[in-house]
Amino acid sequence: MIVKRTKQQLLCAVGLATLSMVSAFAHAQSAEYRRGYDQGYRDAIEAQRRQQQHSQSRMPIEIEDAQYGVRDASCDARAQIQQAVGWRQHVSIAVNNNLCGDPVPGVQKRLRLTYRCNNGEVFEVRGPEGGAITLDCR
Repeated sequence: MIVKRTKQQLLCAVGLATLSMVSAFAHAQSAEYRRGYDQGYRDAIEAQRRQQQHSQSRMPIEIEDAQYGVRDASCDARAQIQQAVGWRQHVSIAVNNNLCGDPVPGVQKRLRLTYRCNNGEVFEVRGPEGGAITLDCR
């Protein structure tokens, strides 16, 4: 019987030691997770602050008007083009029905676009369906 108790006590001690090590490891992982979470939160706040600064300043290329179609039938492609331009200062835009749909099926269309550079200068460009236009504010 004495041997049996000693084995039980030994197994109990090993079990407690293992449980203690696992608990310490879990606590260390939890602390590391918290540090990562906090850093991610700080990074997100910084990114949001930078985005607000950018939104308060003007974009390098600001689309003022973008009509795709023919004289009597066209659609407004301004939002799609502004999104494609983003914060770039130089960009080429494909002139096709993906801009805002096909306002006149079966007819050759054109894009007439007016844009303003950050320095205030205004430009107008035109391009035929199937071609491309280039916007440049460098």
